[in-house]
Amino acid sequence: MKKIRFNLTAITIIAFLLFPTKTVQAHPADLYAHTITIDLSQTDMQIEWQIKPGPLLVNFLWNEMDANQDGSV
Repeated sequence: MKKIRFNLTAITIIAFLLFPTKTVQAHPADLYAHTITIDLSQTDMQIEWQIKPGPLLVNFLWNEMDANQDGSV
């Protein structure tokens, strides 16, 4: 069992060293904007988290919400 685990570990390490890695990024229009607002007082704490979709996602989301295509949600 130890030999199998060692072999798998060795193969994994060799694979990570030999195969090139490439950084990938999402298109900026596909991203979500997160705004977190925290209001503190002596007796209370309120956290508001707003998530806003990017321009490419807005049209898709609107069409999903407006199922009968009458322009209102």
